[in-house]
Amino acid sequence: MSALADHRKRLAERGLKRVELRARPDDARRLKAVARVLARDDAEAAALRASLDRALPDDGPKTFKEWLLSTPVDDEFADIMERIVADRKNYKLRDVDW
Repeated sequence: MSALADHRKRLAERGLKRVELRARPDDARRLKAVARVLARDDAEAAALRASLDRALPDDGPKTFKEWLLSTPVDDEFADIMERIVADRKNYKLRDVDW
């Protein structure tokens, strides 16, 4: 196992994950400070998480189903979905022995 894999394994055992990101040099110090606080998982970390959740925009849908539900429906998309639903009604299920 490589040194990086060992490091990631130790982090995972502590409930942490290694994250790499790009930032402007003047923001690097801020991001490192935020990461240090969040890694502690104490009351201060909980307060910071709540502040970040309020301040940062929602990342949007997390699953394909959520994405579909958030997609504006135009006529073409509605037609496609109606065909998919209609086709599913014609599916034949086969018997499975348990």
